[in-house]
Amino acid sequence: MVRCLFQDFVLDEGSTETANLIRCEAIGLERVEKRVQLAIKPKIINSSFLSNVYRVLRDHETGLLTYSALLFLLDQQFEAATHSTFSLLLFDVEPIRTSKAVASTSPQFVKELACRIRAGCHGYLTHYERHELALLVPGVEASAAAKSADQIKVSLLSSVGLSGIEASNLSIGIGVANYPQDVNNMESLLAAAELARSEAKRQGCAVILARHLNL
Repeated sequence: MVRCLFQDFVLDEGSTETANLIRCEAIGLERVEKRVQLAIKPKIINSSFLSNVYRVLRDHETGLLTYSALLFLLDQQFEAATHSTFSLLLFDVEPIRTSKAVASTSPQFVKELACRIRAGCHGYLTHYERHELALLVPGVEASAAAKSADQIKVSLLSSVGLSGIEASNLSIGIGVANYPQDVNNMESLLAAAELARSEAKRQGCAVILARHLNL
């Protein structure tokens, strides 16, 4: 099949009229390729496989991934991190005045905090040890992770209070550590992020990178 470039119609390639037009160079030709649409039938996945995994890896009160899940994800990152980078953010967010009715360890507070962290940065959000939170961000260097952490901090301080705790009553500390810029193994990554988080909390409403500490 050939297409006339001067008008939007298709001519029969084998006809005498078409041959004469081509011979006289009255028309230009364009080959029209027939595209074959690949028919893909979606694979049926047994949802119970995922449910069983999430049942083990998620906290039943908050729905967040557990600390054990974080360690598993970190282990996988280190296994595949020969030519890649990733950052770990640790959060310490709690009321300055502890007389408030809603504790920062309550599932509701943690779930609301998790929603606001997710809005500011994408990654694997998990529990850290007991009541704190961690965010594993693959493919992101420490400086970019710190910018996201600053945005999260500003959002928390300028938004409506979490579970009735006013933003002015929040103490926020965020520590950031990166592989391979700061450390080269999981144990050092966790320790560096914890030290950065502690210093951030000490300074008050701060984001601290592990590289800025005198380790």
